[in-house]
Parts: sequence; C-alpha cells; structure tokens
Amino acid sequence: MVRRELRRPQRKRRNFFAYFLLLTLIAVGLVSFFKSPLFTVSTLQINLPDGITCASKEEVSDFSGVLGKKIFLIGTDSLSRKLTKKFGCIENFIVKKGWPSKVTIEAAERQAVGLIVFFKDNPTISGESSESARLATSSWTSEIAGNFLVDKSAVVYRQVESSGSALPKIITSGEPITGGLPRGKIKDAVEIVASVDKAIPLEQVEIWPDGRIVAYTYDKSQIVFGDDQDINGAVRALQLIVTRATIEGKKFGKIDLRFEKPVVVYK
Repeated sequence: MVRRELRRPQRKRRNFFAYFLLLTLIAVGLVSFFKSPLFTVSTLQINLPDGITCASKEEVSDFSGVLGKKIFLIGTDSLSRKLTKKFGCIENFIVKKGWPSKVTIEAAERQAVGLIVFFKDNPTISGESSESARLATSSWTSEIAGNFLVDKSAVVYRQVESSGSALPKIITSGEPITGGLPRGKIKDAVEIVASVDKAIPLEQVEIWPDGRIVAYTYDKSQIVFGDDQDINGAVRALQLIVTRATIEGKKFGKIDLRFEKPVVVYK
C-alpha cells in the first residue's frame, strides 16, 4: 500500500514534465514559424490599366504596405476596399495571395460613358433677347483646359490627349477635377448621358453658366434641361415625347423640359 502511494506523485511529475516539454516545443515552433522568412511577402505584382493618372505602381505598393508583411495576416477584401477608397480613378482592386510569399494586386478601370471637355472660360450665349429664349445658342471659344473620361457614377478619372472620341461629350468650364465625384452640374449632365444616350444618341451635352444643361443629338436637335430640375422626371418626360413622335412619324428639332408642360418644336 505504501509503495503505490509513493508511485502516484512520481507519475504525475513525469506527466507534468512531458506536457511542459510539449508546450515548450509548440511555443518554439510557433515563434520560429512567425519569424521565418518563408511566409513573408517578398514579391508584389501590380497590374494597372494604361493611362491611369491617379495611381502609380509605386503609390499602390507603398499604400498597400504588404511587402515584408506575413502573408497570412493580409486580408484581401479589406485591402481591396482600402485601395479602392484611396484611388478614386479605379473601379475596383482585386487582391490575390500566391503562397507562400507573393501578392498580386489587379486594378479594374472604370467604364467611360462620356468625355468631359473643360474650357477655361464660360461660353458666349446668343439669342437670349429673342422672343423665345429656348432658341439660344452657345459659342465656346476659350482655350481647352483638358479632356477627361467620366463613368456612370460621375467620377472623372482619366485625362486623354484629344477630344476626338466617339463618346458623348460633356462641355463645361472651369478647372478640371479628377479622382472623385465632380462639382456642380457635371453629375446631372452625366446622368443625362447615361439615361438618354441609349434611346437618343447624343453628340454632346453643354453646361451653361445659368445652370441650363443643353443636349444635342447628332442631327443637331436640342434638348434643354433647367437648373435644379429633377433629372429623372425630365428624362421620363423626354422618353414619352420621343416615343410619341416616333409613333407619329415626326422628328423633333427642340424639346424644352424646363416648363411644367414641355415645349416641343418639330422639324
């Protein structure tokens, strides 16, 4: 009986030391694993669309902060959101891990719905003193400050060399703005292009100093939107007018949507 009572503490001590040794080995293994360069990001591949001006590969690399970081500590979704928020000209970033030490960042460019042409000065408006002010016309004669692509969300994201593009042109004045939501009436003009152009191909949309937005079709017909107008409501009214004219075999020369009852002038 005495011998059995003496063996039990010895067995407990041996089990304790075995567990302690196992935990020590696990801890040493974890420390070695975390310190090992095997899973440290050493290669970062960045793919950007051609012509992007708001972000360079160096800027994306520096902002991402992934080089030298443990690859299993990188959250691909959170990093994608972080990069997209930072670089407004990019529609979306896709982050992929290539085990054990490579990360790839791919950028998807925004899809342009129009080309914004910034003139340095306001246009000259003629015809305002006539009996029907809706017949007024504009003349843009100042120097062009820049041509930029804009997407359906009204984000001005990339400068292009020439205004010779098949995209509808949005003509305005002032200093160009890029990399985010634009100021003033540009958002309304983009909404008009995105909503109307499929049904009525537009050549250009002009933003006049008094707040009017004047759209021109390829046959030089004119569509006038008022300042502070509900663009969605105006577009719905325009679609009804165009549908009715098509059924009746008529072609409009001018549609003025600034009034409660739109004024339509047929050719």
